[in-house]
Amino acid sequence: MSASESIILGILSGILTTLFISIIIAIFNKTVIPWYRKMIYSGTDISGEWKCTQNNTDIKESLIMIISQKSEKITCLLTITKHFPKGKIDSKTVKLYGEFENRFLSLRGKNINKKYLGVNVMLLELIHGGNRLSGFETWYSTTSDKIESEKVLWIRSDIKH
Repeated sequence: MSASESIILGILSGILTTLFISIIIAIFNKTVIPWYRKMIYSGTDISGEWKCTQNNTDIKESLIMIISQKSEKITCLLTITKHFPKGKIDSKTVKLYGEFENRFLSLRGKNINKKYLGVNVMLLELIHGGNRLSGFETWYSTTSDKIESEKVLWIRSDIKH
């Protein structure tokens, strides 16, 4: 075997080894670590459907948040439906990410439709035996073109007593 063949073979084996190790690490990070974290997680499960109603002057808002939880990591879809006077209805969906730790849920997210502005931030506390999330929401309002905030109360809607 010539020196150039040895160099090429060495480079190829290095690339294949790196690729193999990267695949093993990715599988470990995507399957083993989440499984282990779920096994040792001792916190409250807040996954499911939550509802909130807000009345801002003439506009009534119905909000539904579907929470998915993997140990303390949270992802959720927030659907906001605005009922304007004269029967007009507007709806948007926001994808939120955050963490749930020591009874506190912090979330931040953006409008799913990238053609529209939409930023939301929430800090909520789990209360009432795990059936309520109370706190504040801050968002960019496309109706008033301002950053606004409001006290909110979310009620778990999928729990069976």
